Amino acid sequence: MGLQVQYSASGCLTMMLGLRQSQLLDYGIEEITILLNHFDVTLKKGGCDFNKVQDEWQALKVIVANTFSDKSYLALWQTLLNKEPYNHDFENILHLVEIMLLLPISSAQLILMIRMVYVYVKALHNKQTGLIACEVVGTLQ
Repeated sequence: MGLQVQYSASGCLTMMLGLRQSQLLDYGIEEITILLNHFDVTLKKGGCDFNKVQDEWQALKVIVANTFSDKSYLALWQTLLNKEPYNHDFENILHLVEIMLLLPISSAQLILMIRMVYVYVKALHNKQTGLIACEVVGTLQ
């Protein structure tokens, strides 16, 4: 599976904040299946129960639409990942969410992260730790 397909499928996790009730039933089912197949090994090692993911996905969409529609993307996932009962009730779909939150969105972001690490390691090697922050910020521009 290509990176573009994976990225497109991951969009279902970010776009559900603006959904109306009439859109909830079918939204993201195919995309979640694509992501489950792509991250099969990692999810199984993490204890994800594939039989529960689609049911949790359906329930999660309803709760997000009814309870969290006013939250930002960051606040939504912080709440769901860290607070009871959400982190328990949706533990299997949240395995997938955690993976998607950890992955860089594009190759440009990945390259930027590698550049930042390179600048940091170079500065440490040259014992110029006082300049690290300035150099890292310089790479972001």
